[in-house]
Amino acid sequence: MERTSHILETRDGGQTWHTIPFDGKDRQFIKFVTDQKRIIFVAGEEGSVAFSESAGEFSSIIQLANRGIVSDGAILANRTFFVVGGAGLLLRSSDLGRTWENPVLKDSGRRHRLNAVFFSNSSVGVAVGNVGRIVRTTDGGNSWISVPSNVTEDLYSVIFTDSFNGIAVGSNGVILKTVDSGKTWFRSQSPNQHTLERVAASLKYIFAVGFGGTIIRKHR
Repeated sequence: MERTSHILETRDGGQTWHTIPFDGKDRQFIKFVTDQKRIIFVAGEEGSVAFSESAGEFSSIIQLANRGIVSDGAILANRTFFVVGGAGLLLRSSDLGRTWENPVLKDSGRRHRLNAVFFSNSSVGVAVGNVGRIVRTTDGGNSWISVPSNVTEDLYSVIFTDSFNGIAVGSNGVILKTVDSGKTWFRSQSPNQHTLERVAASLKYIFAVGFGGTIIRKHR
């Protein structure tokens, strides 16, 4: 079965869409990340990433040396990019992906896959992954350290609603919360055991979605 990737853009609230030029159609891209300055990057299988500086034409496909799946990414205000993925992949770039480096990871444990990364501000960021793995930075991503999650479920998504309060979700309906910028995490009651794959927030609510058409909503 042929798999292709396309990038579509709307500038009228979703009424019409057009295709952005992109030479990575032959690869499976699974993540789209953007910032307020319209810098965009897409990432996916085989360590593939591509960038756009003005929501226009994308750069040529960049192949990471790891060649593993890239699960998620984050863009900081200083144009520093982070990607996470298979086998504990955690890389940083400050030149639109031309070069990448490994931040210091103060952890001697097994490098389980990292599925999501989120920065609550320019200094503090958290990445979550399989088997309850959580790593955290307080220096803008220069160094990271493991944080106990006290769960063994795979964690698939994480967000912060401000500099202190964050939520991570994952398999078996697990919901973790932090109120101290990710230093400590505790389990929150979940209404079901379906795997939760994404968590997002609006001005009033926090939403988690997952298998079986599951949608969970709670007030912030």
